[in-house]
Amino acid sequence: MNFRPEPEHSLDSPWGTHAGEDASASPGRTAETVEAQSIRAHRSVCLWLGHYFVMLTLFRLFYSRPDFLRRALALESLVALVLFYGVGLLIHRLVPRMGGLENVGLLLLAIALGNNVFLMAWLPGEVQLVNFVLVQVVAGVTLRSTWRFVLAQCLCVGLALASLAHWVDPGLLTGNSFIILSATLLSTLIWRYLNRLIAALSQLREKDRVILRQRTRLVRELRDSLANIRTLRGLIPICAHCKRVRDDAGFWQQVEAYVHERSGAKFSHSICPSCMVDVADDFRRMGIPLKSERKA
Repeated sequence: MNFRPEPEHSLDSPWGTHAGEDASASPGRTAETVEAQSIRAHRSVCLWLGHYFVMLTLFRLFYSRPDFLRRALALESLVALVLFYGVGLLIHRLVPRMGGLENVGLLLLAIALGNNVFLMAWLPGEVQLVNFVLVQVVAGVTLRSTWRFVLAQCLCVGLALASLAHWVDPGLLTGNSFIILSATLLSTLIWRYLNRLIAALSQLREKDRVILRQRTRLVRELRDSLANIRTLRGLIPICAHCKRVRDDAGFWQQVEAYVHERSGAKFSHSICPSCMVDVADDFRRMGIPLKSERKA
């Protein structure tokens, strides 16, 4: 019998934002999430490399031959594990101070190249070139900036060839140059492919932002519409003669007042054709001419 407004439905965005929230804030949080995920990934890699150098340090300390290289190699891997552990634990503070995640990656690559040169000086041999190749491939995977990638490749090629000529044998430069140049080509292809893939994903993310803004606007409009829609429910007591409606307090009201009070609807009054005949007869009996009769 009583009027009850429809309950508002909770319409939430699948992105985790409220429908009435400004959509422009969601892309910003998405970008922060991507950056945070990248930092966590680099942090995990650094910590796992630290675990690896723990085992390598112990192996070199107890099993390395000859004996005069044991301490030097153990010290080298110990410095590496301290470095990677430190970066893994402090990367959240290093990234803002160094101007971005790629600068931290470039620093780690430079330290890795220094480690490779150290190994070439202490254990000269062609097998050490594999370390330079790994650094080149990692640079193609982790670096997105063109100048950083080119700088890393130039450092890898230059230090590898210089170490080979200085500590191994200058006569081996011709044969091993093919290995270094092939690794440069491979890392360039990987870098190019990943850059195009990231560019395509960025376009998709931008389209997703546009769709999210449009959806948020539509949901907000729908919520506003639902807030303004009010319906009458239950059994309404109405007088069979005068058509008044009895409210909850027991008072009788006009239908217009009752509906307007509970729904906000407004009424405009006119006379239907069937009632017009009775009204016209009443006007004639009272001597009031109708509008059409006045013109005649």
